[in-house]
Amino acid sequence: MKAAVVRDLDLAPQYENNYPNPLPKLDEVLIHVTASALSNRARSDANGSHYASAGKLPMVPGVDGVGLLPNGNKVFFVSNESFAEQVVVEKGHWVAMPNDLKDEKIAGMMNPAL
Repeated sequence: MKAAVVRDLDLAPQYENNYPNPLPKLDEVLIHVTASALSNRARSDANGSHYASAGKLPMVPGVDGVGLLPNGNKVFFVSNESFAEQVVVEKGHWVAMPNDLKDEKIAGMMNPAL
């Protein structure tokens, strides 16, 4: 799977083409990510400076995004590792989004709106 991966907190995330795919548990769903915002929270997670950052490496930064459920419905979700092609999200932990809104706009405006 493609992802932006942090392997050293002193370096920017690097694009990787073969990061392991996440495996959903029974109460989770695999979402195909179409957009994720580069928020201050995501940046501070990527460099390990956010108070909630575990600092465990390697890691994929990101805290929220827009994606497609397996049935094709567009949703906004909150989940770590949103700078990857796919994320695992607990069932029902998303908000349905209209198809006519651009994914990049949704991703960019949701974090500040929250």
